[in-house]
Amino acid sequence: METEIDAPNPHEDIDDEDSSGEDDSESAIEDLTNKVAINPYQYDLHIQLISLLRKEGEFEKLRKAREKMSEVFPLTGVLWLDWIQDEMKFMEGDDSREEIEKLFNRAVEDYLAINVWLEFAQFSLSGITLPGGVEKARSICERAITAGGLHVAKGHSIWEVYREFENALLMTMQPPLGSIASEEKEREIKMQTERIHNIFKRQLRVPLLDMEETLIEYKEWLGEEAEEEVMINYKTALAKLKKYEPYEESLVNSEGSTLAQWQSYLEFIQKDGNPATIRCCFERAVEEHCLATDLWLDYTQYLDSTSNIGSLLINVYNRAVRNCPWSPTLWKGLMHTLEKYEQPHQTIKETFEKSLLGGFTEPGDFLGLWETYIDYLRRKLDSVKNSETEATQAKEELRATIEKAAEYLNHYFGSTADPSFRLQQFQALIEAKYFQNMEKSRELWNSILTAGHSSKAHMWMKYYHLERVYGDSKHCRKILHRAVNAVSDWPEQICEALLMFERVEGGLDTWQSATRRVETQMKKVEERREKAREYEESGDGWERQWERRGRRRPAFKQGRGKDQRRGKDQGWGKDQGWGKDQGKGKGQYQKYFVKGESGNSKDADGMKKKTEKDDIQENRWRRHDKRQETDIPGEEGMKGIKRKADSSQAPDEEHSKRMKQGDEGVFKVPMSSPLKVPKSPKSTTMPPPGMPVANSGNQQADRGVKAEPMDTEMTVTEDKEERPKPDKDTQDKTIFVKNLAYDVGEEKIKEIFSKCGTIKEVRLVTNYQKKSKGFGYVEFENSDSVAKALSMDREAVEGRPMYVDRYVVKEKQKPATKDFKYEMKMEKNKLFVSNLPRSATKEGLEKLFGQYGQLKEVRVVTYRSGVPKGLAYVEFENEVDASKAIIGTDGTNVGGHSICVAISNPPSRKQPISERKENEKEEESKPAINYPKSLGAKGVSGPRGKGRTQLSMMPRSLQRNTAPQPKEMGATAGKVPQQKSPSEGDKPKMSNADFAKMFLKS
Repeated sequence: METEIDAPNPHEDIDDEDSSGEDDSESAIEDLTNKVAINPYQYDLHIQLISLLRKEGEFEKLRKAREKMSEVFPLTGVLWLDWIQDEMKFMEGDDSREEIEKLFNRAVEDYLAINVWLEFAQFSLSGITLPGGVEKARSICERAITAGGLHVAKGHSIWEVYREFENALLMTMQPPLGSIASEEKEREIKMQTERIHNIFKRQLRVPLLDMEETLIEYKEWLGEEAEEEVMINYKTALAKLKKYEPYEESLVNSEGSTLAQWQSYLEFIQKDGNPATIRCCFERAVEEHCLATDLWLDYTQYLDSTSNIGSLLINVYNRAVRNCPWSPTLWKGLMHTLEKYEQPHQTIKETFEKSLLGGFTEPGDFLGLWETYIDYLRRKLDSVKNSETEATQAKEELRATIEKAAEYLNHYFGSTADPSFRLQQFQALIEAKYFQNMEKSRELWNSILTAGHSSKAHMWMKYYHLERVYGDSKHCRKILHRAVNAVSDWPEQICEALLMFERVEGGLDTWQSATRRVETQMKKVEERREKAREYEESGDGWERQWERRGRRRPAFKQGRGKDQRRGKDQGWGKDQGWGKDQGKGKGQYQKYFVKGESGNSKDADGMKKKTEKDDIQENRWRRHDKRQETDIPGEEGMKGIKRKADSSQAPDEEHSKRMKQGDEGVFKVPMSSPLKVPKSPKSTTMPPPGMPVANSGNQQADRGVKAEPMDTEMTVTEDKEERPKPDKDTQDKTIFVKNLAYDVGEEKIKEIFSKCGTIKEVRLVTNYQKKSKGFGYVEFENSDSVAKALSMDREAVEGRPMYVDRYVVKEKQKPATKDFKYEMKMEKNKLFVSNLPRSATKEGLEKLFGQYGQLKEVRVVTYRSGVPKGLAYVEFENEVDASKAIIGTDGTNVGGHSICVAISNPPSRKQPISERKENEKEEESKPAINYPKSLGAKGVSGPRGKGRTQLSMMPRSLQRNTAPQPKEMGATAGKVPQQKSPSEGDKPKMSNADFAKMFLKS
């Protein structure tokens, strides 16, 4: 999930050659923002939007975009560090420092990112001079040790930072040379020394890489051999490290650790490691495979069975559902964990509502989530029984939730979500137990049974047990008697329950009545079962199914007896019976169909059997009859053009007779006359139906094409915005202004450029809402004012650099490429300054560099939004002063930033887009290479300008040796070749019937 975000090139200045690129960036930002708002669960859209905003310097929008992404997804360490570094550039005062600390605390909660912890520790060390800074830094280091100190591969780096910090504090406590420390100072030094000693001993107990170097460093710091206890712990940890090394090496050596490798490592370490090491290993695994649902399930299952720390479990479950929101098991586990550790009811409710947005694919997943939340509400109801008011509210909430769940599932999935009516069964139980409303409960159960479950014994038994517990004997007896008549899958269970009920609750009369009812019903059941067995053994069941389909069953078996024979009394003729003596031999059935004299397949009744080919052909007829639009006969250029068939014209008599005699039922000829082909080669394309033809009256009259009225006419009108553009005759007096703030109006523009000369008109381009788009045109009375206005290029207006350029009419002449304003080679008298704070100003740089010589120009590089890039160019009058400034200012601390100063030597600029397009046109204008006409050869174009295959899809029986003329091979799509008269030797054209004969030829 890690995505690298390109940082801006420090040497690349703003490209003011092409205004369309800037507009494209703004439109791209707006488009991505809208897409993220519509679907916030698209991870890639968030990454693209953040990258683009960071590149353009829109930091306010960038901050909001990052907040929205962090609400939906956990961020990787790289994304968090980019965010924190951008915020640190604007850090001012203690309030900003607290905001950075909050970001760090959020960052370390998402994943175990060692690089984030190291940056957090370094940031805390920079504030040790503040009140309470030492204790805060020590606390953060301890947190880092707890989170990542057991990381086998990278944990040693956190220990080293911690030790260096404590050693630095120890050095500050030492008294100056020649002085004696006081007793209080001695105690402080002794405590600090013991603290470092303990850090070493703690680290040597953990199996980490580079343990040997740590032991050597400890001995050097101690000045003697380590204690025996330390060495015992060290050897134990080293032995564990030897066991872990094969797994660690497999993770490092492979190109990206696989999930199987991590699962093998976890399986081993759970047998040999302590809980803290196991958790650290799980954290490392989910950092690399954050979308592996099984891995999160294993992690949460392990914590459920081994840990009772509620905050830890809730944190892991929250991260799991943010990474894998499609797992209903994780959502259920999160709700159970929140309930177990007594989180507020509102938190659990919000969690459940979020779970319904997880994008599950099965209706049963949604049903499981609803049941989990309903079960929680039922348990909550039991916990508030002592308070009557709270109990009443909980009851109503439970009832409303069940009804809402049923409505929700039925609305989106119908009966497929809950085919066994589990929600209604639970609701019936709740109505009976908590509301003592047996009428409602019985109503629910009756609706369940009438929905297709009345033949199932277990459904009746559930109803009976509910009535037995919360109802009365009268309704119990009624339920069992209804069930005896309705159940078909397991009637013995119902009969046994009825007899047991009468033994316990009934009298002699009811007992005898129930016995007689059971015996009568069981006899009927046995008779039905016997008939079903005979029916199955005889095979008649299959035959009747075939009869209902209008066909008879094929003879798959032999040796039927007289009892299984169909006779005339059943409506079958002697020739059609399934008799024992029918067919070729004794004991064999007649064939399903026999071969007729004409060769056509016929069934036993002598009727012509419809073959599969006939079915296909009949479908073709039907489709052809229903078709209202027919292909117009013509040449290649007219293919695909359709018109309404003219039913008024009669078909050719001779052709109709031929169709009736030989080809009836094969192909139907459309009842329309051929359209005349235009003679002019210019008329190669036709407009789509419903659209008017340019100069339709004259052109159609000249070509001899009869104009037909279209079925429908569609007029497309677009309310497009017309940009106010200056007249091309006044372009020498007009300038183009862009990158303006949206709230800058025409009056403000007049005020800015009034010092350049008399302004004739200001035309600001607006959108459909009459709001400024940030660019426009300024027309002066004379052309001399344009030169003065161009000198105002890049001046700041409302905090944004304003770009000024000449206006060029693009319709008639190609706009001249604007020369870059600055040199693109080494200038020894100009300095390039980087790593400046955002608060650096032009005046401040002039004061800093002005002490080394005479300045010619100071330019602060900004984004289009006016936000500084942290770069600047300082130009001196001569090279000597510039050299002095490099020596005196390079590495100077400005606003907490160590600036870098060097001679300006920018890289060569890319070729302008206009020149690149010109080169591409020149390449296209070169003569095409005649490639060989082989399969896939380039240079051979099909009717749409794309490469075409050389495989022929026409049957060999239809192929003719018609070598195309060179002109025809070079013709493009849509051109109509000259028609040839029949006297030129062409063969007569083939009809549809002739084609059909060839296709059906065996």
